[in-house]
Amino acid sequence: MSSVDDVIQLREEGGRGRDAGGDVDSCLEIYNEELCDLFASEEQRRGTKVEIMEGKDGICCRGQVKMVVKSAEDVLTLMRKAQDCRKIGETKMNKESSRSHCIFTLQVNAHKLLNDGNNLEIHGKLHLVDLAGSECAKSSGGKGIAVKRERERSNINRSLLTLGRVILMLKEQCENGKKSSNIRIPYRDSKLTRLLQKSLGGKCKTLVIATLSPSVVSIEESVSTLNYAQSANGIVNKPVATSYLSINTKGGPPNGSSDHSGGEGGQSLEHWYEMECRLQYMETQVQEAHAALARNHMVQQGITDSAVKAEKALCHTEAKYEEAAIEVRELNEKAKVELAKKEAMTRQLTETQLNLKKTSAILDATQDNEIALTAEGNALVETLEQSLKDGDKVHRSLLDTREADVERRLATRKFHAATVSVLDSIMSTLNELQKKEETYCNASIDSAKKENSSPVHPSYLDTDSNFIIIAS
Repeated sequence: MSSVDDVIQLREEGGRGRDAGGDVDSCLEIYNEELCDLFASEEQRRGTKVEIMEGKDGICCRGQVKMVVKSAEDVLTLMRKAQDCRKIGETKMNKESSRSHCIFTLQVNAHKLLNDGNNLEIHGKLHLVDLAGSECAKSSGGKGIAVKRERERSNINRSLLTLGRVILMLKEQCENGKKSSNIRIPYRDSKLTRLLQKSLGGKCKTLVIATLSPSVVSIEESVSTLNYAQSANGIVNKPVATSYLSINTKGGPPNGSSDHSGGEGGQSLEHWYEMECRLQYMETQVQEAHAALARNHMVQQGITDSAVKAEKALCHTEAKYEEAAIEVRELNEKAKVELAKKEAMTRQLTETQLNLKKTSAILDATQDNEIALTAEGNALVETLEQSLKDGDKVHRSLLDTREADVERRLATRKFHAATVSVLDSIMSTLNELQKKEETYCNASIDSAKKENSSPVHPSYLDTDSNFIIIAS
């Protein structure tokens, strides 16, 4: 609150002749990349959407509620009201963790009527920004609605990452100077950087307060925060006072000349203060004019250098053009020679292609004949092999038949020999029997003759039975 007290005290200590235009407060909250006016009522928030626009004085917010304050107590009351309306939630690291970024703006407007009738307007803004800290998914997981906390965490980290990129690119631009003047600063990638565009890389004074934890457990976060602040410390801004002098065009006498109640001392002091203010304003204007002249001189110098370079480049290009023309002529001649060679090669290629086609046709026909002859030869070989197999079969059958005939002949011979021997034995037996029969018959006849005179002897009966056995 000391900054607000100083601003209001300086505005009130301006003395006579200054018309306090009033201080205006506004407070915005960036929650999930959406703007929310903390001074607006619920009906106003539902009915009016706060949007970022590009105005004549720079970035402004349409639909934002602005509150007029007269003292530091009024500012403190409004800040407490805004703090009560902020989005907070419980996480593992903090019971009441802020889930959004907050930008509290104090706009100071003052008017001073000078003795010569001119009006000096003074405008200034004080932005108090409370950034939500970066969060880790493991260490800051909240209770209750996990999806909502995850969305809040991702949006906070994304906006802080964009702010870090903007700071790094502004630091690089300040270190490299003119060489990196064409670097695109990604202010539009986040609403936070869009609103703080003038504060980061404009004509304002910027102070960064880094909050660190004394715990050893948070050493990584502390180092990251220090690196963040160190990068922001490398940005060099050029603050410019925003005061305007309105010239009195009506031609009336200065207002200070009609007031003599303060005496000569008071009037001289007031006049001295007015002259000092005008001098400061004129010095600011002179500095801006010098800067503009320097920029114009640099632009002019750049144009001159570009013209000189262009002339040198033109001469160099003309020389190269002449060399290129000579080379083109030589290349044209070489192209003609190469074209003639190409035509000859084309004719030779055509003849070679014709010969190749003829040779290919002959080779194809020869290959077809070879394939046909090979097929016929294979068929003949197969027929011959089949004939040989059939001949072998016939030969084997003939051999088998011959062997069977030989065996039959041998069997027949053996049978014939056996038959002959049997017949010989039978004939000899029959001859013997015949002889015995004749002998027996003769004996029988003789005995019969003898017995005719005597009874029949018993041995005669035995002879008959033996004869029957022999005959059988």
